[in-house]
Amino acid sequence: MSDVPYYTFSAALNAVAKDLLYDEKVNSVPSEVEFLKRQIGKALQVVSSSQKIMGSTSEFVRKIGNVTYEMHIHVDFPFELTPIRDNDRPGFVMLKADEQIEHSAIVNGFLDRTALDKWIITILKENVLRDNILIQLGIRNPEVRCSYQEYTLVVLPVLEYDYIKWPLPVPPALPESVLKAFPWYAVPKVTSPGEVRSFLAWTPDWNRCTMEFSPHYQKVEIFIMKYFSARNVTWMWPNIKDMIQAATLKAIPKQKVQCDFADFLFTVLESLFLLLKEKKRNRDFSSYSNFIRDLNVLELTRCYNSARDLLAKFYHYKSEVLAEEVNKSQLEAEDDTDDTVEWPINWKSEIQSLLSQQK
Repeated sequence: MSDVPYYTFSAALNAVAKDLLYDEKVNSVPSEVEFLKRQIGKALQVVSSSQKIMGSTSEFVRKIGNVTYEMHIHVDFPFELTPIRDNDRPGFVMLKADEQIEHSAIVNGFLDRTALDKWIITILKENVLRDNILIQLGIRNPEVRCSYQEYTLVVLPVLEYDYIKWPLPVPPALPESVLKAFPWYAVPKVTSPGEVRSFLAWTPDWNRCTMEFSPHYQKVEIFIMKYFSARNVTWMWPNIKDMIQAATLKAIPKQKVQCDFADFLFTVLESLFLLLKEKKRNRDFSSYSNFIRDLNVLELTRCYNSARDLLAKFYHYKSEVLAEEVNKSQLEAEDDTDDTVEWPINWKSEIQSLLSQQK
């Protein structure tokens, strides 16, 4: 049984979240970004057909800033790279090549992130024949950045592996049959200064299967995103969505499959707050289950403060609702013939007001 017996409040939360989920619209990718994507795809296809070293480009493009997008490309080398556990960095792997392999992206027997980026930049500069496209290594994050007019498309190489190559602890909650059904990816990500061999073990399909254990996960995600959006924090996209998903993955094992929506929202919010608090203490925070990009101090503080304020607001709501439950029980006890007890607060309006508030 739920330990938060405020059914009217939970029903209002659920109704608002359902409306948000129904109204959600996918933002179209600007034509300039689509143009960059096509140019990059053509360049990589030339390499793939002639040298067999680059797989097809992903169709997936996501927004990571006001005018910045990210495109995943599937790198497929003509030699084996064996993922081995990075014991110094939980959730990360290193990709080891055979000793006889010689390639510009391989340094001292391992795939090197910086060398990989330089190799991709060389390919693009040789095959993207447009003078008005700028191709360079990123300044804040070492990564391939292609710019056209005011837009930038970050090219993120990912290497795909089957479950049999998974060198880390087995993710909880999922049976082996599910783990074998989907691939995982090694993604270049900076973990500490001067370290160039670590790759994040990214498991998007496993994460999705885990989140589906809760019937509320999509509604919780869109609810929290709406709150952040009302405070103009979503320009840090996709950090917020990734952090919400990481918090959801931590919250699900604590809940029953058919848990109350309000209970689950509280559990995710608490997990999100603790994740942000941990990241404030340790900027190298990582987990196999999340794909959080680097945040600067300002971004991290704004995310942390927003999560803290939302959680505090909901704790306040909880105390109010529990008081209302007691009041309702007393009124019903005094007159058990009255089936239309009025609540002092219209919770749906209160919640909608919270999500539309601008700061």
